Amino acid sequence: MSKINIYFVGMHNKPGMKPLDIRTKSGKIINDVIGKLMLGYDVQCFKTNLCELEELPNHPQVIVRESKDFHNRFNLMQDDIVILLGDWVKRNFIKMYAGHFIYLAHPASCMGNVKKEKYLHDAYVKISEKIIRISK
Repeated sequence: MSKINIYFVGMHNKPGMKPLDIRTKSGKIINDVIGKLMLGYDVQCFKTNLCELEELPNHPQVIVRESKDFHNRFNLMQDDIVILLGDWVKRNFIKMYAGHFIYLAHPASCMGNVKKEKYLHDAYVKISEKIIRISK
């Protein structure tokens, strides 16, 4: 079996930064999750945002367009795992294929080391369970 692709999907780009940039709290936490996953599994991870904009769109037509554009940017396959980060992404992501989806709270919601460690553990367990199911 080939590598499983995992897409971590945030909301939008911060000005002058890449999606889930390492300079942000969220980017650091997602990098920690990715590092742990890559130690245990043959996966390829992508950090992206639902909206390729530098501000959060608030017009429904823009949000729908951006969600559809997401699918044009990535050729998602049936065994890919899409991780929706936060309620906003979960609410606005248009599922255009029958794939594997995981919902996680937005990593910026972690406050303090204890919550961060719990977030990392819970994220790793959820994603690992999905990887194992796909690999069977």
